[in-house]
Amino acid sequence: MLRFKDVSYQDPALSESLHQFSKNELDGVLVKNVFDTEQIDFLLRFFQSAKQRLGLQGSVMAHPPLFTNAFQNLKAYEEYYTAYNEILLDFEHKLGKEFFAKISATITSILKLATETHEVISLKHKQSGVAAAAFTFRELCTGEGEFTAHYEGLTFDFYMDFFKLLSPDISTHHMFSFFTVLQKSEEGGELLCFDIPCSRTTQKVLQSNVINDDELGVIDFTTIASDKIIPVQPAAGDLFLFSSALTWHRVSRVTGPSSRITFGGFAAVDVQKATLYTFS
Repeated sequence: MLRFKDVSYQDPALSESLHQFSKNELDGVLVKNVFDTEQIDFLLRFFQSAKQRLGLQGSVMAHPPLFTNAFQNLKAYEEYYTAYNEILLDFEHKLGKEFFAKISATITSILKLATETHEVISLKHKQSGVAAAAFTFRELCTGEGEFTAHYEGLTFDFYMDFFKLLSPDISTHHMFSFFTVLQKSEEGGELLCFDIPCSRTTQKVLQSNVINDDELGVIDFTTIASDKIIPVQPAAGDLFLFSSALTWHRVSRVTGPSSRITFGGFAAVDVQKATLYTFS
């Protein structure tokens, strides 16, 4: 049974809840009211400014591009990431570097408590030294979402050659996802978590949301019993972190009219479990 817990950012019980998460006693923690309206508006203005200056239209799955895809064309990634950083620095200069740093520090403090580590660093490519973006924006417009159910443990298994390029080595069993909602769609866009085992065995996607697992057999995520589905719909300003490496999940279709915009990434401890590394 998946174990999720809600707690307010100002609640003294937050530390204990994140401690439970670090000990695998919880699978996810929804931290409510982490960011206020001013901070949310700040991040939304930056995202819209970046989209406009980079000529991005419609849904944006990650910005900068997903780190995994970046290594298909490292030169293009470096140019794109440089452009992103220039926009970020310009935005910080205009609207307040300290303001942006405070947002980053808030997320970092939560991640440290959730892993009981003392340092948070962005992963780097071993050959070029290019750092991954610690956090990225994602936008799903009306009609988008409903991705094939997955868990990040499979990503590690399927793309091990990619993760060998990262420095340092990270523990693929101690990895999680985190995101803050900046704008919630009026309809749809929930994160759906499925209370079924993660076998970490060979799988084949038969069609959208239908998977053939060597151990579990055929799984149709569109017909799973409702008592096996846990919908998570954070409000704007909430932050949700969960063990995505071991939890089946997908985002439901956004039906709008507003798009769903989030700000977050992935995190994993190194094999010595001493430092937390972020990437997105």
